[in-house]
Parts: sequence; C-alpha cells; structure tokens
Amino acid sequence: MTEVRSVSIFVTIQYIAAFAVCLVFGFFSPVAPELLDSFITKWKVYTGLLLFISVMPALQISGILAGYSWAFGRTQKAVSAHWRPVFPVYIRGVIKITLICLTLVIIGTELAAPMLRISKNRMTSSSREYTECIRLTREYIDTGDVSMAVIYLERAKLISLEEPEIAPLFAELEYAYLQPSFISKKDESPVSAPSPTVTEAEEIPPSVDDMYDRALRAFNEGRYFDAHYYAAIAAEFADPRNPRNRQALELASKAWNILNDPVISDMDGESMALFARKREGYRAITNGEYLEAYYIFRDLSRDYSDPDITRYFEIASKNLVKTHFFIDETYNIEAFEAKHNIYFSLPRPDGSHDIVYIEGIAYSGELGEAVQYLRNFYFTRTDPQDKLEYSLHVPFAKMIATPASAIDPDMLLDSTPAALNGVPKLLLHAVDREEQGTEILPVYSYYVDGELVSSNTYPPAESYGDILVLVMPFDDINLIAEAVYGPESMSITSLWKFSRKAADYGYSAELYHASLIRRISFPLLLFILSILSATGGWNYRFKSGAHFRFLWILLIPLFTVIAYFVILFAKYILDLIILTVTAAALSFALPVTITILVILCFFAAMLFVSRRE
Repeated sequence: MTEVRSVSIFVTIQYIAAFAVCLVFGFFSPVAPELLDSFITKWKVYTGLLLFISVMPALQISGILAGYSWAFGRTQKAVSAHWRPVFPVYIRGVIKITLICLTLVIIGTELAAPMLRISKNRMTSSSREYTECIRLTREYIDTGDVSMAVIYLERAKLISLEEPEIAPLFAELEYAYLQPSFISKKDESPVSAPSPTVTEAEEIPPSVDDMYDRALRAFNEGRYFDAHYYAAIAAEFADPRNPRNRQALELASKAWNILNDPVISDMDGESMALFARKREGYRAITNGEYLEAYYIFRDLSRDYSDPDITRYFEIASKNLVKTHFFIDETYNIEAFEAKHNIYFSLPRPDGSHDIVYIEGIAYSGELGEAVQYLRNFYFTRTDPQDKLEYSLHVPFAKMIATPASAIDPDMLLDSTPAALNGVPKLLLHAVDREEQGTEILPVYSYYVDGELVSSNTYPPAESYGDILVLVMPFDDINLIAEAVYGPESMSITSLWKFSRKAADYGYSAELYHASLIRRISFPLLLFILSILSATGGWNYRFKSGAHFRFLWILLIPLFTVIAYFVILFAKYILDLIILTVTAAALSFALPVTITILVILCFFAAMLFVSRRE
C-alpha cells in the first residue's frame, strides 16, 4: 500500500532527525560533578538516548498525523470515489504502523530507559567509589600499609583502568613492596581469622560410623582433642537405640578425662601451659562460647604451629561468623552503598508491628546480594495498641539470606513457610578481629515501670543473642529499596511483584496498583491517540496536487510539541479514570480499565473508517 510506505518513510525520517537532535542536546547537557572523565562521553550519550525515549510517543502521534495528511492528499480521488470499501483497508495500514511504533515505545520506556537510568546511577556511584578508593590508597601508602593500598587500588582499577592515577600508583606500590621496611612489617603482621572453609561434614557428618572411626583413630594416635570432638558428633547424631551411640559416648568420656587429667611426666613447663590453654579454648568450643575460643586459638596461632590450634581456630572462626561479624568488614562501607533510606513495616499475627529503617545497604563483594551490610539499622516493635514494646539501633549490621528451615522456629512465625529459601537473618554484634573486648553492640530501648531505659540487651531476646530475623522473603528487601523512590522509578516487573504485596510492608496498595495499571494502559492510550491522529490526517489532508513547501518541515517540531502536551492531558484523564476505578474496586481495577480502553479503541477505529469527503 502506497500510503503505508509513505507514512513509514515519513515517521522513520522524523525519528532519525529527532534522535540526532537529542544526541546533540545530550552532549551539551551538564554532567554530574563527581563523574570520572572516562564516563563523561557515555553519560552524555545516555542522556541523549533518555531524552529521545521520552519524546518517542509524541513523535509517533505527530508523525502519523503529518504523514497521513500528506499521504491522503496524494490519494484523495480514490478515497472520494470509493470511501466505503477503501477505508477498512486503510485501517489495517494505520494499525500496522501504530503497532510498530508502539513496540518501539514499549522497548524504549520499559526496557531501555530503566537500564540507561541504572547505568547512569552506577556511573555516579562508581565515580564516588573510585575517588574514595584512590583516597584510601594514598592514605595507606602514607601509613606504610601497602597490602591495604593494593586492595583499594585493585578495586579502583576494576572501576576504570583509563584514569591517569592508576599506573603511577601501581608503580609506587611496586616500589614500596620491595623496600626492606615493608618486608619486615609483612613478616610481623598479626594472624587473622581464616575464611570459614571447614567442610560441612564436620557439622553434619556423612555417617555416624565414619565419625566414630575418626574419633577412634585420633584416640589411638594420642590426638585427644580430635577424639573427643568426633566422638561427641557421633553421639549427637546417633540414634539412642544404636549401639554406636553408647560407644561414642564412652570414647568421648575417655578422651575428655585424659584432657582434664593428662599424663604430664614428660611435659616441660611451656608444654603444660600450651596444653592447658588449648584445653581452655576447646572447652569454650564445646560450651558454644565461640568468641572466647576464637581469641584463645588466634593468640596461640601467632606463637605455635600446631595442627590442633589450626584446626580449632578454623572451627571457632566458622561458628563465630554465624552469630558475629568483624568490625573491619564495615570499614568505609558508606562509599560503597547501593541502596539508601529503606523503610517498611511488618505486621504480626497478634496485631503488633515491626518497623524497620535502614540508612544504607552495601552488598558483599564476594557473595553479592546474599550478604548485605546495613548502616544505621533501626528496629521498633509495637504492641497491638501501637505502643512501644522495644526498639534497637546499631551502627552496622550484617544481613544474610538464610533458609527458613535453618532458623530456630521460635524466631519465626507459625505462618512462615518452612520451604522459604531466603529469610533476612541480621547479625547485630560486631567484634574486632584482633583486640578482645573491642565490639559494637546494639542499643535496646524499652520501658521498665513506666521509665524508658537503654541497654545492650533486651531480656526477652537474650536467648537469641544479638541476632534478629525479619520474617519476610529476603528478595523483598530489594523490591522495597526500589519502591521507596516511588512507583514510577520501578521497573514494570518489580512494580508488578510489589503491587501485590505493598500493603504487607506498610505502603499504599492503591498507589502502586494504580501506577501498574497506568504503565500497562499507556500503550492502549497511545494506540487510541494514533488512530485519532490518522483520522485527523484525513480531516486536514493536503490538497491534491499541492506543491511541497519548506514551511511544512518547520511545522513538524511544532506538531511534536503539541502532541507532547496532548499526551500529557490524555494521561491526566486516564489517571482520573484509574484512580476512580481503583478506589471503587481495587482487585478489578486492571480488567475494568483495560475494558474501557478497548471500547475506546473500537470507537476510535469506527470514527476512522466512517470518514468521507
């Protein structure tokens, strides 16, 4: 069809011209002041692309209007003579062009634009992170801590290798690394906790018989710590009716008696002191006092190369990180935060509420979003009458995605699905990796006899230690972090998920549901306006045989501006419809709105096919 080809070419040329203008505008637009030089060009391109995406709907409307005005002017005689059979044919061409343009608009607004915005936000946050890494690199070079300087410079290198500071700083670090002062300092560096890499078989044994065989072998070889450890595990997991349970208990008792009354005739004073200290650390492990055991075996590991010390230092470290985290994990965390000002509430079955506020969230570099560090974490629990039961504040917390099945049932609700893969488990107690007694504890506030008191413990929570479980899916934290900036900032998929659970977290279900309907309905609204634009193209078609005038090209931008404001007005009317329907029947708001728009689409199409001269 000639008119379809003509309109398509017209719209394509208009898109290309507008794309070029938007890119030029993007290159002259201001950039974020903290942006790295290597990001500036990309930032400006993305700014131009976002501007183009924002005007695509107006380009579609003005392009169809002007294109069909020109095309219908060229085919006026055919239309005049046979208006009844011809216009139904034309409507197919209008729908085809409209659907192609709508596809481009949807791809742009719902796929490309969110990714471009995320990329721009990442460029600004990465620029801030790069600046902080360079600052810390220089700071650690000045203090002689080359190892930490290398860590931060490597992180800066991953952000941008093109920045001029990278190569000179690497050369400076390479020179510093070879200096005798650094080599001696490196040899004197304190022992840190090893990564918790102890095999899960030590926590949940492959079999009771295997644990017993290990215990028996260790006992015969004189490794009484290991003998007691493995025998105790075998006894714990063996069925009481299993003979192996009794044998494991007897072997554990023998090993423990020897540990408490060792044969010391061939031990000198230093060996006796070492044995006593190892026994003290091992007793701390068996009593579940992993923080004390950690410091004992860490101190011993500095002075002795002993397999018992190495092994139980790993065991103590592995169990310690289940309930505590190290203060140095939060160093400079604010520079690397990805989310800010997250707040929500969680209803409880008895009518009480948990209210949460997090000032900043940073993801773990190694474990990604499964481990997150929280800055300035506030938690408040109210009773069913909305009176304060208790609140807590901690400067830093570590949040780990933990299966519900691995959490003490007393810390969950009866309605919590056992199969829930990830529940936020928060560690609130931070300790120093080297200095015993240096720690960060939460501050609890609660009423005692009508007086508000503050303490590092809250009596009802003592049995759980400084651990808090939020009874919610872990992934919902990221949804809420998107939602706090408003529904328009969310991707359509996140908005779809969150609109169904917004009320569960204290947000307005109507607001997010209405925004979702608006996003889904907009293509239909644009479809209606496109059909009406094609109708206007016939009503205001150029006269047959009229000569082309350059002034027409100058009018096209004006048509685009008018179309932009027409779309805004139409969206305003659509918002009124959506809000009215949502307030009347929230669960039926989407199908009712879609039905109304489909009916309007039908009438717009009938209006087009009923055109006559």
